[in-house]
Amino acid sequence: MRRVEKVNAIALGVIIWIVLILSALQLTGFNLDFYVEQYASRDTAEEIGVSSQDLMIATEVLLDYTSGKREDMIVEVEVNGTVQPFFNQKEIHHMLDVRILYLNVIQLRNILLIFALINIFALIAFNRKSTISILQFGLKWVSIGLGSIIVALAAFAIIDFDAFWTAFHKVLFTNDLWLLDPYTDNLINMVPERFFIDLILMIAVHFTLAMLTLFTLLQGIKDKGINQNMLKVIAVITMTIDHVGYFLFPEIRELRIIGRIAYPIFTYLFAISYRFSHDRKALLIRLSIFAILGHGLIYAAGQRGFYNILFLFILGWFAFWIIDQKKDILLSIVGLGILATIAEMGGVDYGAYGIVTLVIFYVFHDQKLKQFGAFTLLTFLFSFQWLIVRLINDSTYWSNLPQIFSRGIYSLTGSFPQIFAVLALIPLALYIYKVPKNKTSLVYKANQYFYYAYYPIHFAILAYIHYHL
Repeated sequence: MRRVEKVNAIALGVIIWIVLILSALQLTGFNLDFYVEQYASRDTAEEIGVSSQDLMIATEVLLDYTSGKREDMIVEVEVNGTVQPFFNQKEIHHMLDVRILYLNVIQLRNILLIFALINIFALIAFNRKSTISILQFGLKWVSIGLGSIIVALAAFAIIDFDAFWTAFHKVLFTNDLWLLDPYTDNLINMVPERFFIDLILMIAVHFTLAMLTLFTLLQGIKDKGINQNMLKVIAVITMTIDHVGYFLFPEIRELRIIGRIAYPIFTYLFAISYRFSHDRKALLIRLSIFAILGHGLIYAAGQRGFYNILFLFILGWFAFWIIDQKKDILLSIVGLGILATIAEMGGVDYGAYGIVTLVIFYVFHDQKLKQFGAFTLLTFLFSFQWLIVRLINDSTYWSNLPQIFSRGIYSLTGSFPQIFAVLALIPLALYIYKVPKNKTSLVYKANQYFYYAYYPIHFAILAYIHYHL
């Protein structure tokens, strides 16, 4: 790659980073449902002394003003029985600064986006064969550089968030209007410190998912599909996001939703791993060792129960063995039913649903249409089972459906989160199996054992932070 191409690649990488970060800010910061979840988790309306409806009206006014959709922040609500302006003059003056800053950075984002698109179209027109390589090069090195800076800033924020937040405001604002008083200013009670921590986290998550999608698409276009390592990376990242949400940010449901993507990928890969294993007994022994050691580590961290997907895979190993015996189909069904019951009664991750998922991916090997169709149907039934049973047993419950689904996709996040597991079918559809060149190589073994060990180690660390720090 020539020097001019490298410079262009780095410039494109920086621009793409800026565009995606600012887009993630816009997506998260102006999502009313995010505010609904935050207010509900902290009883914000009650703390301020207003109704939930009035609080959301004030929030809409705030967001519309900041985004330039309206020219004032004047809104009156009933506070502790008295009708009065919700925002005072100090808050309005501060939000004027925020509005100007936001509109300027969004304008910058739009200009950079146009420049990036023109640049990419020019690459395609004049250097088509190198376009993907140039984009990958730029994104890789910019991600390493800017990613390191963001990690350092995150460490600063974790160590002393107040100092980080003060420095952030002093860099962006030339006055002290941002120093609000919770006794006189409603704005600081609407969006307290914890709100901004959650907001920053969600921006980071949306940005990470966008970058992961971009890397996956580029690799998929280059190789005409994605390989097993890319699938594992997707699964590990989404799983980690899920567990961070479970232990550290339970009020942010989106984190758990993103995590639904990981499970189908891991089960799909395990079904392939068993099918092409040259020593299935060694695979079972390996699973058992890591499952037991991992369980001990997780238990020591304070988490109870079989929160280790390797236990599910051990049962899955026996399910695959039963299927391979090709005995009487009734006996096979009984055997699989026993395994599903053990998973369900024993509290193994995903229970019977997990066993059936493994069976689907194993039985319909090399038949993606059947795999995906059966998995989608299974996930739909599993996700909506309580609602289906309720509708069958109580005909009057049908009238509640409009209310249940009144918040669109956010209705699903609250009551039917597992339905989002079908999103995993997108990367799985792009996956192309390739036989590893050397299964005995040190690199292959290290890669293999890393994923066995990562699950219990990261789970135990997060559990320890949750229970002991």
